[in-house]
Amino acid sequence: MFCYNCGTELPEGAKFCFKCGKTVADNAGIVHKKDRAIKRERKKNMKIVMAALVVILVLYVVQSLTSGGSGGGSSSSSGSSSSSIFNHHYEPPKVLDCLTCDGDGDCPKCNGYGTQSNYAGAGDYVDSVCSRCHGSRTCPTCGGSGKR
Repeated sequence: MFCYNCGTELPEGAKFCFKCGKTVADNAGIVHKKDRAIKRERKKNMKIVMAALVVILVLYVVQSLTSGGSGGGSSSSSGSSSSSIFNHHYEPPKVLDCLTCDGDGDCPKCNGYGTQSNYAGAGDYVDSVCSRCHGSRTCPTCGGSGKR
């Protein structure tokens, strides 16, 4: 055990420090007061951090609500420049080509013919309705539009 006032090592069961004269009961009280002060400071700092996070969250929500409902390119927002830290620009999703038919709209299995040749054995082939498009000749994934 050590004296909290001067740091001198004390024998177990000592009632006071033989160097500085502080009692062990005083030492315990000092430590207890220091612990409470540290806990109070941490609690205060945590409240400040939480308040800052709440303010940032509120600013983000308000900014997203106001920018989301403006319609993107309205005439009222074209002349002003916003200096917000949450300035987001909405871009509509790009329409891409269908990955199944590579954008041409034809069935990839029968190449848009609606029929396919199946091997019947002994070197013979039989034409039958395409098993993928069922004779419609269009890509079943995109419905013939060629777009996703």
